[in-house]
Amino acid sequence: MNKINKIVLDIDKVIRYLDGFKQFMIEGEKLTYQQMQVLSIIAKKERQYIGEVSTLLNTNPASTSITIEKLTIKQLVTRTYNRSDRRKVHVSLTDFGRQEYNRLEEKKIIILQDLQSSLTEKEIMLINSIFSEY
Repeated sequence: MNKINKIVLDIDKVIRYLDGFKQFMIEGEKLTYQQMQVLSIIAKKERQYIGEVSTLLNTNPASTSITIEKLTIKQLVTRTYNRSDRRKVHVSLTDFGRQEYNRLEEKKIIILQDLQSSLTEKEIMLINSIFSEY
């Protein structure tokens, strides 16, 4: 097997791993994977602008705003408008949102440990570097 084929197979294995991870994360949850990502991003800082969140998600602000609205309805996130510019909206986790974030982080660790048992050390290092961003 040549080097390119090996790389393609490794990439394919990582993609399947990530797909499996997403499926296990949303299983039994009332949140979408994107909503979980937004919770995680907001949890990293006390308050963030919606624009900052959308940049980190690599989505447009309108899409991020819709996701945040759904999280607000679920009482996981609060929005605060900037007094000098109402177009700028700060978002932060509620106490309930913080509890859910912590619970999901524990779930993520368990899933990652379980899934990593079938990977090589090189694949584990690559995937850990991907997940360290979230």
